[in-house]
Amino acid sequence: MMNKVLVAIVFSNAFIYVNTLAAAEKLPVQFELGVASDYVYRGISQTGEDPAVQAKFQFKPTKNWYVELFASEVETPFNGNLELEFATGYQDKLNEDFSYTAELTYSVFTDEAGGDSDYLEANLVLDYKRFIELTLSHTADYYGTSEAATYVEGRFNLPLHDVIKTAVYVGRYSIDGNVLDNYSLVGFDAWTNIGDINFKLSFSDTDIERMDTADSRIFVTASYQF
Repeated sequence: MMNKVLVAIVFSNAFIYVNTLAAAEKLPVQFELGVASDYVYRGISQTGEDPAVQAKFQFKPTKNWYVELFASEVETPFNGNLELEFATGYQDKLNEDFSYTAELTYSVFTDEAGGDSDYLEANLVLDYKRFIELTLSHTADYYGTSEAATYVEGRFNLPLHDVIKTAVYVGRYSIDGNVLDNYSLVGFDAWTNIGDINFKLSFSDTDIERMDTADSRIFVTASYQF
């Protein structure tokens, strides 16, 4: 509980400070606060199917390079209750049609007892005209287990409506060892803005058996970006 309060204080003070600077000097920063009915990551609930409060801060010192901090409530196998994800990445265009993003993320889980789920992951995203997005992710330490894991995803943005945006995606997780069986997932997102608030409705399902947190589920997210 104390960690959540401290993170909230840090985020609040950082937002006030950075937002003041941004207004005065037009710094390339973004701050986002949100709440999710279920924090689902790659088909699996990270909160035991409970809601989560989330926050994200992004700073772009150059046109192509960015630094991000993401925070969310979680429930880990070792009783961790907060995820802090630090990321840095580089984005650029290959030509008129293709662009890419290369990123490193380091995820830290607080208050864990009897284990450590922290891990480092490399991500590469290839985008075609903002219509098709291919993602390749790899870690040598899947949730702190010292086992390698590779995730591949194809995402297709569907131009069905001007106001309500939609996308479908399919993914495959290949995990070494006996930590978790390899699995596939499918998902659907629909999102829109109402005023300054972004609303997203999502569906997710995996082929993992006998795991309640990986069953098919519908969840919603609402966020406000400063």
